[in-house]
Amino acid sequence: MERITQTSALFKQYFFNQSEAAVFRPGQIFQGKVTKLFPNQTAEVQVGSLKFIALLEAPLSNQERYLFQVQPGEGKIHLKVLTSNGGGTASINHAEQALALFKLPAVKENIEIIRSFLQNGLPISKETIQLASEWLKTAPSLKEGLEVIQQMFVKNLPFSKEIFNALSSMQKNEPLHSLVSNLLSSLKETELTETGTVLKNILSNLTVAEKENVWGQAQLIAVQLKKLISHFGFDYEHNIPQFINNTTKDGTFHTEMVKPLLIQFLNEHPPKFQKEAAEQLLNRVTGLQVLSRETGPMMQFVVQIPISFWNKTTDLTMQWSGRRKPNGKIDPDFCRILFYLDLEYIKDTMIDMQVQNRIMRITVINENQDLKKFALKFLDELKEKLSALNFHLSAVHFETPHEQMLKPSPASKKLWSVYDPNKYHGVDLKI
Repeated sequence: MERITQTSALFKQYFFNQSEAAVFRPGQIFQGKVTKLFPNQTAEVQVGSLKFIALLEAPLSNQERYLFQVQPGEGKIHLKVLTSNGGGTASINHAEQALALFKLPAVKENIEIIRSFLQNGLPISKETIQLASEWLKTAPSLKEGLEVIQQMFVKNLPFSKEIFNALSSMQKNEPLHSLVSNLLSSLKETELTETGTVLKNILSNLTVAEKENVWGQAQLIAVQLKKLISHFGFDYEHNIPQFINNTTKDGTFHTEMVKPLLIQFLNEHPPKFQKEAAEQLLNRVTGLQVLSRETGPMMQFVVQIPISFWNKTTDLTMQWSGRRKPNGKIDPDFCRILFYLDLEYIKDTMIDMQVQNRIMRITVINENQDLKKFALKFLDELKEKLSALNFHLSAVHFETPHEQMLKPSPASKKLWSVYDPNKYHGVDLKI
């Protein structure tokens, strides 16, 4: 199986499988195609898959591409025509013309930024180019940095360096447990402030779970998972009012959550090596928070936590998708949970658990052809434990993905299409 990290997979799934229209603002430039002409200088303009009616300042030709600039105005979008592209795609000329209009230098980074926006049907402003050019200096690569910047814009996320750093961290291969370990090691090298000491103690507790033998006791697994998720502070911002109410006399607050402790620790200006390690962990936690989202009654929650068992530490990445009940609570009767684990002997393992009306179907994805044979003796106990929780296990499937199925398709870019059962060969075990 080709190695694909949990975080980079989640990043691509979240962004490429979700299509949202960008917001047009005065001053932005974009490349669009005129698809229909109407009276009174009105036309239908297509940008990527988005079509809208706009008022134009000049007569245009149907089915031709133009470089537009958004103008101030109420109601319909007002567009100024900058140049025609003769029906072609975004060109270097268009990029250079836009940079000239913004009075920005035509250096490689600026040209690549504006070309990537024009080619993907995204409007871009002078401020966007200036900020993106600065942020790209710290990106793993120009291509990956541009990918993050585009999707920040498409998803209408806050266009800030903090969000850029958080999402960039999701593209890196370093496991979360390594980030925790690196920071913990750095904290042991110097005397610490009160915040640093609390942070060190919390991180130490997160890395010794195997001593409690929790993972061998099924009834305690859920409790331990909730504890770890809570300690990392994935819902920190949601609970800020609660923390404010618990402030001390000097205006600070004490919490057992990693994220607020990281923020407070960084505000105390620690040494550079500790600062860098703390920022890397903070960016990863924030990046996972960005991947979690709620749309109406539907929501997706993504977490990643380090777990230790049998003297091995690894990351557990979990993605929950489903709906909320009218009372705001998560509905466990209808949901889908994806787990990803890198295990010592069977290596990369993905588990797709789908629940419909409390009837559960599990798919275990791993390249080990003998996995079904090893798992048989545990299935009766699994069914019994789930039944005690009022869930019915209908089937367990063992599937082996083809290496090509783990690579993002250039056309669809749906990296997590690995969960499509039609794209696997394997064995099914009916219960």
